[in-house]
Amino acid sequence: MTLVMDSLRDELLRVRTAAGVLTPAAVVAAARPVGSPLHGEFTWDDTVAGERWRHEEARALCRRIRVTYAEETGSRPAVVGRVFHSLPNAQSETGRAYDPIDEIIADPVRLELLLREMERDWRTLKRRYDHLGQFATMVLSDLQRGETAP
Repeated sequence: MTLVMDSLRDELLRVRTAAGVLTPAAVVAAARPVGSPLHGEFTWDDTVAGERWRHEEARALCRRIRVTYAEETGSRPAVVGRVFHSLPNAQSETGRAYDPIDEIIADPVRLELLLREMERDWRTLKRRYDHLGQFATMVLSDLQRGETAP
């Protein structure tokens, strides 16, 4: 059974509250009991997937939740972006944890970390595709139309 986005977001926020940080390990631990709402989101057969794979599944869950808005009543909601972003976090066993975007925006230090990662991602993407003339054309076209990625 797949959770609906709002339910999944709420469940991940519960995990974050209970564990203190939202990490793949915390999500897997919360999902392990058969009665957990998150249990069905994971592959528990160790012949198919081990613990490291379940951590990847947890990361994918955290990245799947999107912020949406509707401009007017009855209009189709527009996807704005991800709710949770992975940032450095000293409380996490891996040194990173997922934080909600509204908390990141409210904290100048975490916002600066996210902006630096965004710039690094942009530079990596540019290095990877800049040799293709269509890359610049595509980016400029999207910027001029005000489009965001799906």
